Amino acid sequence: MSQSKQITIAAVLLFLLSLLNTASDISFVLAGPAAAAASGDWPYTLGVFNVAYSVAGMIAAFALWRNMRWSKPLALIVSALSILNMLIPVLSGELDGFPMVMGLIFSALYLLVIILILRYAPVPAESGL
Repeated sequence: MSQSKQITIAAVLLFLLSLLNTASDISFVLAGPAAAAASGDWPYTLGVFNVAYSVAGMIAAFALWRNMRWSKPLALIVSALSILNMLIPVLSGELDGFPMVMGLIFSALYLLVIILILRYAPVPAESGL
């Protein structure tokens, strides 16, 4: 099985972005619901959901790397959820300054993953005859 450069780039980028998302939310989730309620930042269930789809993103990235058939739909779903998760606080005005810029950059990178996956067209194998 030959690996396309586009899919390789998408897999590596999705893995790194998902890893960063997991790393940023895991301390929030491990602190527990009581700490989340006390901080008032966002609901605990949203943090659990973010970690869950970030882990799914890492699984999708590995599956993309291995050219598994189900990896592309999962990667597209995870990327779309991530874009929504990043853009909703930016567009609602909750974020400003550096977090807003990082949210826009991450959204653009997830959009790049989607574009790389959707533009990929496998080259048909040549027959040796």
